[in-house]
Amino acid sequence: MKKTSRIIIALILALCCLLGGCGSANSEPEATDETTTDQKTNRNENKDYLNIPLKECSKFVTSYYCVKDAYQTIGLKLCENWEEREDGEGGRILLRDGKEIGRIVLGAADDLSEWKDLDQQTFSSAAGLIVNQYLEKSGTGATLRFRHRYTYSYSEDGVFHRITLTINYGELDKAAQDALRKEVEYGEYTLNPRFNELSELRDKRILVVGNSFIGTSQIGNVYNEIAERSGKEELMMAVSEGYATVKTYAESEYFINRVENGDWSAVFVCGFYTDMNQDLGIIKRACEKSGTKLIIFPAHNENRAMIESAKRAYPSLLCLDWKREIDELIAEGRDKWDFCYDDEHLHSTPLAGYVGAMMIWRAIYGEMPSVDINDTYLPQDNYDAILGDYLTSPAIKLIDISKITFLE
Repeated sequence: MKKTSRIIIALILALCCLLGGCGSANSEPEATDETTTDQKTNRNENKDYLNIPLKECSKFVTSYYCVKDAYQTIGLKLCENWEEREDGEGGRILLRDGKEIGRIVLGAADDLSEWKDLDQQTFSSAAGLIVNQYLEKSGTGATLRFRHRYTYSYSEDGVFHRITLTINYGELDKAAQDALRKEVEYGEYTLNPRFNELSELRDKRILVVGNSFIGTSQIGNVYNEIAERSGKEELMMAVSEGYATVKTYAESEYFINRVENGDWSAVFVCGFYTDMNQDLGIIKRACEKSGTKLIIFPAHNENRAMIESAKRAYPSLLCLDWKREIDELIAEGRDKWDFCYDDEHLHSTPLAGYVGAMMIWRAIYGEMPSVDINDTYLPQDNYDAILGDYLTSPAIKLIDISKITFLE
């Protein structure tokens, strides 16, 4: 009996040791109070920005920023009582009451590795600007900081640009936050005259295709008159087909075959009234087969939204914006009826054709024409008076350059 009891006790002791050993070797240690506290602290710190009061921005001013040697600008609504100064590296420092509160730089912020994104929102405009708004956190405990980061991204002539604004959390009230993402002005500060951008076309045959606006504007005759009087051959062929669109030419087997055959070194295409992106793609592929240059060249009555859509769909294509050029010349105070006939479609006059011809000429030859035109097409003296300085300096200013900060 005693022997049996000893055996039972030994078995019980062995079993206890076995169970105790398993627990020691394989079980995870329990979380300490310190670990649990740290987890809670980190989680709660992500919301600590809610305890920071927001300074009111009672009045805004628009400040314009542009990449050096570029033309597109962004206009940002900043608080009136902020100040700016150069940072010595091509960017800008933002100050309130003499204290640095943020920065504006070209490209990405250089301290991204020090910050963690807590929230991000994206906004885009029909013109192609993309705005990203971030809420960011850095540090912990005594070093805890929060900030807003805004990035403004866009492409200009196939080149990607980004401008970044960082600002301490609390410096923007809700209205100011909204303004920096939703009320951004975006566009050119001056119309790019495109000097020499088509220099490879010098003394080459070129084609302009469109509808009746090509005919009424006399753009082909005017261009060839400029060429002849400048000692060059008449190299432009202008095709005017009533009510034609980009689709009209994309569906023309005769036209496509001639483009694929390389009959011209460049095709300037008009006719953007509805979504013509697919049709433009057909012409683009035909041009690629023969190494022909394709240029978007909208006439004066075309649809701005469709023009911009085509530019976004094919960012590699140069757009010589004939329509925009005429609109801005009128906006400067010139009489609309010098550029448009008073008819059902407001067809373009030879003066408008002269403007379009000069746009193509300067893109190819790198200069404005310096010859007079035969009065068959233009009463030159009259039109010289209308166009004035534009004839020698065609970079039409849209924003006062003194209001623009150029970032490097």
